[in-house]
Amino acid sequence: MVVAQHHSPTVASNRAAMDLKSPFDAVLNNNYCASAQDVKAIAAFLVHPSARLHELDDEIEQLESRLKDCRSQRDELAGYVSSHRAPMSPIHRIPPELLAEVFTRCLPVEHIPTRSLTEAPLLLTLVCKTWREICLTTPRLWSALHIYIPHLHCKRFTQTMLQRKQGVEEWFARSGDTPLSLSLFPATEVLPPSTDVLKQQYKQETAVYKALITSLSQHASKWVHLELRVVTSILETFGRLRPEDLPLLRSLKLDCSSWTIPWDAHLPDGHCLDNLLQAPSLCAVNLREHIVHPLMLPIPWHRLVVVSLQTHIFQFSMTTLELFTALSQTTVLETCYLTIKVPAPYEPIAIDSDVDSTLDSEGVLELSKLESLFLSFAFESPDQDYFGLAISGNVIESVFQKLVIPSLRKLSVQITAGPAISVMHHVPFLSLLDPSRPSGTQICTPSKIQVLDIVLPITTEAMLESLRLMPSLRHLSVAECPWKARLGSSFHDETNFIFNDAFLRELTPTEERPIPLVPNLETLSIGDCQTISERVLVEFIKAKQQRGTEDLASTPPGLFRSISVRYDREMKDDIMHEVACLQSPAFHIYITFHPKPCLDSPWAGLESMTWLQSAGVGAGQSEG
Repeated sequence: MVVAQHHSPTVASNRAAMDLKSPFDAVLNNNYCASAQDVKAIAAFLVHPSARLHELDDEIEQLESRLKDCRSQRDELAGYVSSHRAPMSPIHRIPPELLAEVFTRCLPVEHIPTRSLTEAPLLLTLVCKTWREICLTTPRLWSALHIYIPHLHCKRFTQTMLQRKQGVEEWFARSGDTPLSLSLFPATEVLPPSTDVLKQQYKQETAVYKALITSLSQHASKWVHLELRVVTSILETFGRLRPEDLPLLRSLKLDCSSWTIPWDAHLPDGHCLDNLLQAPSLCAVNLREHIVHPLMLPIPWHRLVVVSLQTHIFQFSMTTLELFTALSQTTVLETCYLTIKVPAPYEPIAIDSDVDSTLDSEGVLELSKLESLFLSFAFESPDQDYFGLAISGNVIESVFQKLVIPSLRKLSVQITAGPAISVMHHVPFLSLLDPSRPSGTQICTPSKIQVLDIVLPITTEAMLESLRLMPSLRHLSVAECPWKARLGSSFHDETNFIFNDAFLRELTPTEERPIPLVPNLETLSIGDCQTISERVLVEFIKAKQQRGTEDLASTPPGLFRSISVRYDREMKDDIMHEVACLQSPAFHIYITFHPKPCLDSPWAGLESMTWLQSAGVGAGQSEG
């Protein structure tokens, strides 16, 4: 039994704070089981506190009711005041032509506008009648559109396509005589069905499908930018266009990655869209997974400002020699993305007489206007077993040794396929960076490269050596090379990895070395990371963040603002809470880990029992 203290409870009857001391403190908040006598004593003790609790509940209810009334009156009054202030808003005094200019600045920058109501231009038409009228009479707002064509045989396909065709025609009608940018993305091929069941449906669906394609082709004379996901079903229409039908076309992107062909059909004619490449004003070409060798296509190399030829099909990639054959025809090229194949036996480039005539007296090709170069090298796997075979990186180095690119600002060099590549003790593009190169080549000294993206089998020392020659570097993206030869040592030997603690410490400012390697670095991305410890990574982030805080007043151009590290291993030292505290709107941190798979999980092989539950049978059930 609990014996209460001699003092009686005192409960304030006014609004003053109650004395919440209890004579029963010894038995509260534990598993004590009160006796019958204790129950009576506690019940008697709670009479006055319970009464006060009811009083407070009633008072809270009254206050909440009053607060609700006040908020309702406030909202009504706010609307009344706002409606009177609206005519005084400065935006109502902005001339329509100026509003139209503002609206055009609201169009998406990262992609071609879509028919989504959540972004301009359609979003702007929902604001008010005046804005809608301005939007509908501003042709530039309707000069670009991305069109998605859903899967054939999907629900209500015919009705959807009829509505989409009508919407597209209205969209481009508002564009007037403005040059058009068009992106067309069919979900799948339109191929005849293999059974008679769907033939009638197929006939109806292909009719509305082709009607949309035909409608789009009628605007061909206004196309200035065209993106196509190539499927056989659009070739009949677009393939009939002549170069003279495309007088304004300046940029063309053809994606052949989803070109579906029936098993019993021949490979489609890869030249069926050559007419698009022969447009008289074409100066930007982007071909993805093309099924014809680039040098067999009528690409206007002499006019190209931008070219991108990327494919995983080895036979349609260019060799290093063909690379020079193509580049030697360019005169105004500024941006270049190319996939280069290196067939066995992986010999360094040997320039033939046709290409040699385009080189200067020192045997190099100068690309004076080129600012961005992105090269992906795919090494052919030899027919014989190549286990234990390592290939020299000299073949890549020989390419850069014959190039002079004085205006280069962005450089990407990657190995995307092949057998094991021998470790390189120097980056293959060192000839573009080395100040000791003869001045007659007109190479910029020091290097002006601001963006570097590499996946190469190099050493840590080689990486640091190249960074010392790029004082202007602002954006660095690197990753461990999966094709790096690891002969004579374990795959997990830490000496095999490029990006380690020593590498990151060279980029970290300290009291002893306030100006680290690459002092103007703004963003850093490391992929497939293995050996950079979590603690060294946190030290780097803190040091960069501290320097950014100290320099915030001056806002220098080299202010570090983003780091992304993707670990190809599980986390060893939990830093995620610490990293979350360092995150800020001006300092972005992205760190991910690849958890180690559990090979002996207690849940391995476990499947759902729902298929038995409908019959009233289940694991763990028993009768009665």
